[in-house]
Amino acid sequence: MRRPDRCARVLYAACLFMISLSCANLALAQAKPADLDKALVLVRSTTTNLLAAVSTQQAAIAADPNHALRLVIEHVGPHIDIVRSAKRVLGRHWRGATAAQRERFIAEFRVMLMRTYATAIAENPQVLVEYLPVRARRKYEAIVETNIPRSGDGNIAVHYRLHNRDGEWKIFDVTIAGISLLVTYKASFDQIVRREGIDALLDALAAKNKSNSS
Repeated sequence: MRRPDRCARVLYAACLFMISLSCANLALAQAKPADLDKALVLVRSTTTNLLAAVSTQQAAIAADPNHALRLVIEHVGPHIDIVRSAKRVLGRHWRGATAAQRERFIAEFRVMLMRTYATAIAENPQVLVEYLPVRARRKYEAIVETNIPRSGDGNIAVHYRLHNRDGEWKIFDVTIAGISLLVTYKASFDQIVRREGIDALLDALAAKNKSNSS
């Protein structure tokens, strides 16, 4: 006689569980767009502030080309997950690198990335950027898509890949016209490491950064 009561209790508990699960999923679904919007806000505000700084400081940049690099480091640097980018670029070579080699690679790779961005921005401070709706890619990852109009040549698609760690969005890759910077660098770096070793890569990056700073 107690079996129906037991079944009823089990069914009741199952219903409560499903209701709580549905509520949790609803809360997650409601929070997700807001989190993605923060990724878009980050890219938009960072780009806007950097372009404004570069535009108003053209005289200083003309007098000292490294000034553009300092502006990029100031405005963009805090929003780049350079460690994640470095790991992806080195790939399997990261695991074989010593702590000192990893630290040196992160430092040199960061300067190279920042300088690449600085060169592009300094040459086009008045560029117009069209922001498209942000979209989720994987769990905790988002893609902010932008278009840069060019007269007669169509748009240049620039997509920023970000991931959310501890509630904060960070950029770890940029795709330009369908070409990932990380993938491009990875192929180039892999050839050097396999042919000459990781120290040769570190020396090459340091030499390149030094020559570009003079």
